[in-house]
Amino acid sequence: VYDIQAWNWQHIKTFHAPYKKLISSFDIHRKLPYLAGCFEGEVDFEGDVFFEDSDIFLWNWDRGWEEVAAFEGHNISVEYDVKFHPTESLIFAIVSCDRTIKIWDMEKRCALRTLKDPNMNTPYILDFCCDHNKESLLVTGHSGGELRVWDYQRGECKAKLSCQFSFSVDSCFFHPNLPYIFSVSYCHNGIELWSESTYQHVLFEKNPGIECPCIIVPCRHSNLIIIGGRGGFAVLEVVTSGKEKKKVEQKQRSRLLSLEKQVNDQMRKEAVHAKSEWKRQMERKEATNREQESSKALEKLKSEHQTMERKWKLRIEELEQKLGKQEGSGEVREYSYKELQDATDNFAITCEFGDHGDQNGSNTIYRGKLCEVTAITVKQLGGTEDGPKLHPSEFRTKVVDRLKALRHPHLLTLLGVCYEEKCLVYEHMENGSVKDCITCGEGQGRRVLPWYVRFRVMAEVARAVCFLHSTTPATGGPIIHRAIKPANIFLDESFAAKLGEVDQALLVSDQTRGVQRGHGARETSVRLVLGSNSQYIAPEYFQCGVLNEKTDIYALGITLLEMLTGKFWNALGIIEDAIEDEAAFKNALDPNAGCWDIALAREIANLGLSCASSSKRCRPNKVSDGILLVLEQVAQKVALTDCLEDA
Repeated sequence: VYDIQAWNWQHIKTFHAPYKKLISSFDIHRKLPYLAGCFEGEVDFEGDVFFEDSDIFLWNWDRGWEEVAAFEGHNISVEYDVKFHPTESLIFAIVSCDRTIKIWDMEKRCALRTLKDPNMNTPYILDFCCDHNKESLLVTGHSGGELRVWDYQRGECKAKLSCQFSFSVDSCFFHPNLPYIFSVSYCHNGIELWSESTYQHVLFEKNPGIECPCIIVPCRHSNLIIIGGRGGFAVLEVVTSGKEKKKVEQKQRSRLLSLEKQVNDQMRKEAVHAKSEWKRQMERKEATNREQESSKALEKLKSEHQTMERKWKLRIEELEQKLGKQEGSGEVREYSYKELQDATDNFAITCEFGDHGDQNGSNTIYRGKLCEVTAITVKQLGGTEDGPKLHPSEFRTKVVDRLKALRHPHLLTLLGVCYEEKCLVYEHMENGSVKDCITCGEGQGRRVLPWYVRFRVMAEVARAVCFLHSTTPATGGPIIHRAIKPANIFLDESFAAKLGEVDQALLVSDQTRGVQRGHGARETSVRLVLGSNSQYIAPEYFQCGVLNEKTDIYALGITLLEMLTGKFWNALGIIEDAIEDEAAFKNALDPNAGCWDIALAREIANLGLSCASSSKRCRPNKVSDGILLVLEQVAQKVALTDCLEDA
């Protein structure tokens, strides 16, 4: 393959036939970057019969002369001719000495049509008609001086033309400008013409300016033809007169009209395509602009939302601190031991309730009534097993004064104190603890806690824990509750949650030493009596005996899972086994809580599993970092649904 530039030949590519086969024929596509070639097959003899393999290949020079297709289908070698269709870009044809003409579709890589006639001679050469009105026609040259005109779409032979000679036709074609079919014969040393429309013989010319003519090629834009023969080639001009001249002029006019129509059609197509492409580009540009504007607006909204969230968070903290100070400044009544004895029937066993004592089991809680009217809860503090007994003065400063200052809507409210026997008087919680409500273990007529109330209670408890963790007493670190569980979450007459056992958290923070850790924070080292509460203790406690925010988060996670399942043992395992399966997860939820919102329950379950991860590094760092936000959003969705249903 060569590239000709300014009469200079530049070598581009050399093809080598496999097994040194002969290249019998090749053709170059007029529009697409394709070269088609035929390799002569190998001969295998069996008695008096020989068989040859067919090899037809297609190369793409825009892909580095990559071989893009190989075609099979002839019984023996395609050793004569291959031609691309001049207007149908994906069509080419081949002739073979097995006396067949095959029309191929390059895209489908299959033969569209096979042309054959048991009475025809062996075909050697072929050519397609260039006339757009007759583009389904092709002419084939055969041995024995025979030409045939075919309509390959219909699969029929339209005409059989007999030459003045009986030798093989070496070259033939439909002239692109003149209404004639041309043929030459090397052996007969002559050129012949037939009418393209009537297939009538027009002219036979002996010795057409060159000896032994073997190939004839038309000029596309003139009446010239070039004949190649022995020792050179001859250039002839076809001159017509009379009726033939009129036929030529008529064909040229028809060809010009056809070309004009093609150009106009192509221009219309290109105009439509250009308009469509311009429209698509404008739509893409508009879509891009809209997307950019939407992204900017979204970023602005996110920024405004984050700013408002920070402002509201600060405002809530300010209001909570203000409320705490206002409530803390309120009077906490001092009771005599005799008053509390009368209120609790001398601390009778029948007045004890629940398993709300601290995990060391040293304190007891009683129900009572002051003057047989005002319901109260009395907590009698005992000595701790891992430290000295609390001195009365320390009881005042380290417990009572701090409890008076620690006021929050979801912490149990301190009403009074008895310094004689270190007793704390709390507000009475009408509906007991969350554990009581879920199990219906105490009290007559107490209804099971519905799922939507549980979601609100979870958010309220998270607010209380967040408040404790954000409070920094004199010891320096946050207040670690260390006993978060359903039994220590109390519910008032409106089922609002109040977290208890804060007094024990204050005692532990002072009666144990602080362990310094990174960023100036402190961890509490304490020994717990586990008993039935071991499921709330984070795994790392068993290794180092240290309590911190993440151990509280672990206990909060277990509490969330227990409130979902209604099970107070192995709730973590139940949810872990069911979380991936829709039906199993639905069955894992407490059926006594009503018809759960499964999507919201799954949000809580995933949060609970994250909080209760065995690896503290996989838990959220703080309650305020994601935990509170998720729980409040769930509670808000439930509240919104209730409002819509009421409306």
